[in-house]
Parts: sequence; C-alpha cells; structure tokens
Amino acid sequence: MRAVRRLRSSEVAELPAADEEVCAATVTLWGQVAVLTRARSVAETPVPGTVHLGDGDGGWSAVVLRGPSVGFPLLEVLPGGEILVVDARCRRYRDGTADDNAHVFDASGAHVRSFCLGDGIEQIGVDAAGSIWVAYFDEGVFGNLGWSDPLGAAGLVRFADDGRRLWSFQPPPGTDMIADCYALNVDAHTTWLCYYTDFPVVRVTDGRAQLLGSAPVRGSRALVACRDEVVLVGSYDDPCLLTGCELAADGLREQGATVLLDPDGAPLSLFRVVATRGSRLYVRDGRRILCADLADR
Repeated sequence: MRAVRRLRSSEVAELPAADEEVCAATVTLWGQVAVLTRARSVAETPVPGTVHLGDGDGGWSAVVLRGPSVGFPLLEVLPGGEILVVDARCRRYRDGTADDNAHVFDASGAHVRSFCLGDGIEQIGVDAAGSIWVAYFDEGVFGNLGWSDPLGAAGLVRFADDGRRLWSFQPPPGTDMIADCYALNVDAHTTWLCYYTDFPVVRVTDGRAQLLGSAPVRGSRALVACRDEVVLVGSYDDPCLLTGCELAADGLREQGATVLLDPDGAPLSLFRVVATRGSRLYVRDGRRILCADLADR
C-alpha cells in the first residue's frame, strides 16, 4: 500500500476586515495577495469596488477603483503595480464591435485603459513579462453572446498588457484542441494547463506546448508542478481531491493519495483555490489564505 503524501500549508494572509462582499481574489507571482470587494447591494449595476493589497506583514492597503465596473470579475496585478480587472463575459454586436471587458487601473485606483479579451473567460494569469494569459470555457471557445469567430477559439491565448494578441495555443501532437480549459497555472516563464475533453496535462515554455501525459482523474480545476511532480486539484466527484503524479518517460503516473494539511497539521477537507503559481498552491479556508508549496517537500 502506498503511503499517504502530505502537503502542509502555511498562512499567508487573513482576509481584510471589510463589511463588503469578496468578489475576486488572487496571489501574484511575487506572493502579494490581492482581494476585490464590493458593497453588498441589490443594484443591477455593480460598483467598481475596492482592491485590498496585502503588505506581507498582515496589513492591507485599500485602493478604491474609479471607473468601469464588471459583472463577473477576475483579478490580477501587473508587474508595475497596475491592477487588472476582467469581466468573464463579453458581448459582440452586429456592427462588429465588442465590449471592452479588461480594465486597467493605476496604483491610485484611476482607470487608465480598457481593451477586449473576448467572452467565456475561465481564468487569467500574468507572467513575469507582464503578459496576460487567458483561459476560456466552452462558450468562449465555440462562441456565444454574438461571437461567431471568438477571440478564445484556441482555448488559451496570451495577450500584451494593452490587449494585443501575442500567442494562441496549438495542441501538441497526441492531443486534441481545447474545448474548455479547466486548469491554468501561470508561473514566471512557464505555464501549465489541463483541459476538456481528454484532460491532457500540457506545459508551455517559450511558446512551445509539450504534452506531459494524461491526467489520471477527470475534472481537475487546478494544478501545481515542481520538477518531475504534478498535483492535480479537484475532480468531477470531489472538488477538493488532491492527486499526486510523477512525470515519467511514458507520461504521468499516479502516486497515490495526497492530503492538504492546514498550518496545525489537520487535514483540509474543504477549501477554495485562490491561485496556482508554479509549485505554489494558494487556497482559502474560511477567512484564511493558505499556501502549500511542492518545492518545500
């Protein structure tokens, strides 16, 4: 019988004390926690909100956004400190125009530019160069809300921080196209993904996509990787299942049960993924944001 693998986490932040709804959260490449909150309201049009930026010592600075608001926000921070808020949904009109659903704010909260990243966005991530990686779910790949030729048809697209398309995913040999990008991990110079329908695990470096193997579970929504190890997070049956895999010459080999532990060593049976950055898995447990790092094992 294989031994149970344990992945211990540490607390990196506690959510800011604010009488507002948490709409989005992320952790940057540099380990800064960012949380978007908005006033609880029944209004149909949401307000832009406030971004709380962690200082690494348990404190927060609040940036009140002034400009456009979005209905289904995704949050990132660009390398120079600009704040990126993206709406997952975006409509295209009969005249060929489309909504600008990506909004960039400066460090004071002022709106500085907008551009379109397309509809049906599942996840976003920013790399060390400031490129924006956008993963799309099925409606973003095949089209909806007026999109007959979707920006997200490739399933994964890399954009410049002004919205210029820089690169689109091409399936490596032995895999099919992306129908729905379930898992995306954007590190400084490498990106990993796992996607529907066959759930291959693919690594992208210098614009080249390499098949690592087939995921032993279906429906994983996140993954972390370190050297020859990959841990898949979630499945269709259990959103908090952790599946450890070894990268071998013939693909991915399942290594057995993996358990995520809280800082006190107790198993975490229920959590929400906040971000994945290379070997680092960030999750939310109540008001705590925890980090487990494969590199520490």
